[in-house]
Amino acid sequence: MKPHDPKRLNKLRKQLKDKAERETPKKICLKNLKRSVKAIRATENNATLSRYISDREIEKLTLKDFE
Repeated sequence: MKPHDPKRLNKLRKQLKDKAERETPKKICLKNLKRSVKAIRATENNATLSRYISDREIEKLTLKDFE
């Protein structure tokens, strides 16, 4: 797979969206989602997700990305 593979990113966004729907309020939710992405990436074997999503991308995420 190439870096920033759309299928992988879409799968990740869907997981985060599902998590977002369970948490409120939205501002706290977005902060937690960004933290979750970092945590997921850190705990994956060989930091697999780090190839697909960077810290800078995480900071650019908005609630629209999870809708």
